[in-house]
Amino acid sequence: MRHLIIALVAIALVSCNRDPNYLKQKYLDSGLKYYEQKRLKEASIMFRKAIEKDRKFGPAYYHLALVDLDQQQAANAVPMLRRAVELLKPGTPDADDATLKLSEIILLAAQGAKDQDALLKEVRPMVEGLLKRNPGSWQGHKLSGDMLLLSTAAKFKAGDPAGAKQDMTSAIQEYRTALTGKPGDRIVTLALGRTLVLDGETAEAETLFKGLIDKDKTDLNAYYEIYRVYLSQKKFPEAEALLKAAIAAVPKDTSLRLTLAQLYFGTKRNDDLVALLNDMKKDLKEFPQAYLQAGDFYSRVNQPDNALKQYEEGIQKDSDRKNVYLKREIEIYIRQGNA
Repeated sequence: MRHLIIALVAIALVSCNRDPNYLKQKYLDSGLKYYEQKRLKEASIMFRKAIEKDRKFGPAYYHLALVDLDQQQAANAVPMLRRAVELLKPGTPDADDATLKLSEIILLAAQGAKDQDALLKEVRPMVEGLLKRNPGSWQGHKLSGDMLLLSTAAKFKAGDPAGAKQDMTSAIQEYRTALTGKPGDRIVTLALGRTLVLDGETAEAETLFKGLIDKDKTDLNAYYEIYRVYLSQKKFPEAEALLKAAIAAVPKDTSLRLTLAQLYFGTKRNDDLVALLNDMKKDLKEFPQAYLQAGDFYSRVNQPDNALKQYEEGIQKDSDRKNVYLKREIEIYIRQGNA
């Protein structure tokens, strides 16, 4: 009897291993474990194997899209998201998130498209579906705000400032509603803050951006949004203090230092500018491209002699990049007509 039971269990296990439904779920579960461990290559393989077992397995398409997005491969994610939206049960968290991400990518593409209407035709039914299933859908209201902003820009270009103002006001309301549905959401907060800045409500926008920084001292987007507000208001001391706070929070980020260098240049504080660049050049371990970046900075602000000086110093101090520095020098000579 014991041998019979063991045999039956073995047969059952073999049957499970051949069952496509069992296998697709097994691959999906393995992929999710890899994804949690940030092992994106392995996760992608598992999700693709799940799809091979069932071409209509929505969760695998959705999670494969997440892998693509994490790898900054939005073009690859789009067809996966389309299949996920088609196959996942409407109203589920995964379906709503797939709809949100797909719509956001399409709306981003629409910003630079000559024919926005063709792209918006795909987004509108998805947004309407979100709001029909759940009138309080934060995703639906966020996307509605995004579409209204596109309409705002189009009406400004068409010479309809009144219509643009109306759409901007509506966009702000949509973002507020979205935040009510998902309080503190970073992406919606940034969208609301940016729109408030466009509408001249900079004080409220600044408060929103500072709230993001309070939650995450490394949120560079929030720092830069406030920085742009300060620049527009010519609050240069405040802009400098903000950038220094950001550098203290994210000391290895060179873009912050170069932005501060640009501020010093624009406010004619040459000594501070030189000191800032020299500090970077003193620590090539932390800032391996310091000489190159210093040279490129001076090149951008149309100081070719200073740029050449930086590149020459780079050749002496960073000889492994000699050919890169020489190429930059040649480019400057060509622009000057001296080649």
